Amino acid sequence: MLRIYQNNNPEDDKVLRTISKEVEIETIISEDIQSKIKNMFDFIEIQPDGAALSAPQVGINLRFFIVSKNIFKSLMKKEIPREDMVFINPKIIKNSKKTQLLEEGCFSVRWYYGDVERFKNVTIEAYNAKGEKKTWNTGSYLSQIFQHEIDHLDGILFIDKAVNIHKMSDEEILEIKNLQKKLIENKNK
Repeated sequence: MLRIYQNNNPEDDKVLRTISKEVEIETIISEDIQSKIKNMFDFIEIQPDGAALSAPQVGINLRFFIVSKNIFKSLMKKEIPREDMVFINPKIIKNSKKTQLLEEGCFSVRWYYGDVERFKNVTIEAYNAKGEKKTWNTGSYLSQIFQHEIDHLDGILFIDKAVNIHKMSDEEILEIKNLQKKLIENKNK
């Protein structure tokens, strides 16, 4: 099981605050990178409150992040990707002029939320898990996720940009922990 690096731990924070190195393209399909990706998906699968995870959050200072296909279910989208999504060496190549203030949380700043100003739309280029270069043009929640995760790759946490930071109530935290327990139990069946 992966360990999530926390910003309130000085050793972990050094990793979280480091600008991640690009993944060498020829290593994308290697057993090492594919194993790291799989382990990250195994982790996110049992998180009821998580949509994405960047490599630095699990102690890997490489430029990639994952997005769970489950977020599309929670957004009630008609088209749900068949596979979870992997973004290797992502770059924002275009963004809208319009921004919006959106609430965010983070596994590395666990149980805290705040409002962050994000571009409404972004276009990114990245490699997928097969080593194919792709372009994604998106708005709304996925745009926010892309920006949040790319910030991680640049050593930036949402709390560096957030306003109105607040901690979840004990009841909300307990509810998430109970949901997570059920997800783990279902996975182990």
